Order: sequence, then structure tokens, then C-alpha cells
Amino acid sequence: MLNLMKLYKIYALIKLLFQPGEETFGGAQAVMAEGVLENPKVDSASATHVASIVPVGTIAYGALTAASIFGFKITITGKGTHGAMPQNGVDPINVGVHIYQALQELIACECAPDKEVTLTIGQFSSGTVSNIIPETAILQGTLRTFDSEIKQYLFTRINEIVNNIFNAFHAESKIDILTDTPVLCCDEKRNEEIVKALSSMNTEFNMVSGLHITASNDFAVYACVAMDWE
Repeated sequence: MLNLMKLYKIYALIKLLFQPGEETFGGAQAVMAEGVLENPKVDSASATHVASIVPVGTIAYGALTAASIFGFKITITGKGTHGAMPQNGVDPINVGVHIYQALQELIACECAPDKEVTLTIGQFSSGTVSNIIPETAILQGTLRTFDSEIKQYLFTRINEIVNNIFNAFHAESKIDILTDTPVLCCDEKRNEEIVKALSSMNTEFNMVSGLHITASNDFAVYACVAMDWE
């Protein structure tokens, strides 16, 4: 009697995605809303990122690869007036300067140096001419950290600082959240599997572990969902 062998075939479906909107931290949510991680469900996600400052043939990887990023916009509303009569208005530029300084002191005075926290105000815009106190001023910035508790604490403190300062100067203010992207946390076991596979393809690759930078990347959103991380 002929013994029939049961043959098992393993099929692996790989989805390739050119990451959109990475610098604005909005691309991941947009394509996920279109179902990129479903039908079939993605079980694992991996990414590559080029860097012109890294020598050719070098591949760097890590566990906590990139920081979370919390992007915010502070809109200050004062009262416009002629520059010759500042007492008739509320200068939003002055309010913004006090907010900017207080936020820089927040990191210096309330965050331990080893916590790897950066708070950057990259935009401060107000006014159109030299002799008119404008009505509004806008500050936009980012907060980056690897610690979710510190991020929540600093977000609370940012709100407290902004509210107290604009109250002190009789202005109005609001904070809009522009982005809230988590830490790019990678699975160490899968990292090693990929390193082993790449090394077998080309023994001249320079594999460098411990990649850990305060830049951010919204690939973290894909990774969290694919790995069922929070």
C-alpha cells in the first residue's frame, strides 16, 4: 500500500509600504485608516531608514530606537493697538516671550539630565509691521522623551505654565495638539533574527547595535499596532 506523505506549505504574505508623511507624523494614521494593516492582518512590521551621514554598508539597529514626539501649537490672543500707545493693548509677543522662557526653564529645572527630554520651540510668529502691537502670536514646538510618565507630567506642566502666564498678562490662549507619536520600541528578538539574515546575505555589512536617538518617526504607530503594544 502506498503511503502518502502529507505536504504542508507555509505561505508568507509581505506588504511593502512607502512610508508617507513621516516628517509630519500624520502618514501612519492616514494609511492605517485605509486598512493597510488588515486583510490580512499584519503580525509584524519592520522598517528601514536611510541616513546620509552613515557610511555605506553600515546597518544600525536598537530596542528604543527613537523618542516619542508630542507636537503642540500655542495661540496667544491679546489686544492690538498702536505702538505709541501700548497701554491700550495687550501685547501677545510679550506674553509669548514669557511662555518661551518658562518652557525652557521647565526642562532645565524639573527634568533630570539622564531622562533624555528635549523641548523645542521651532516657530514664534506675530505681527506684520514695526509700529503696531498685533492681536495674536503663535508658538509651535515639540516635546520628545522615552518615558511616558515624564511626557504626561510635562504636558500637564506646559498647560499650567501657559494658563498662568496668559492670566497674569490679561491675554487669552489655547493649546492645540498637533501630533502624539509613541516611542519607537523594537522587538529585540526580531532585531537579532533580521541581523542574522542580513549578515548571511553579505558578510561585509557593518552591523551596529544600540541605535538610540531623540529624533522621532511615526513608524512607531505601525509597530505598536502590529505588535499589540500600547
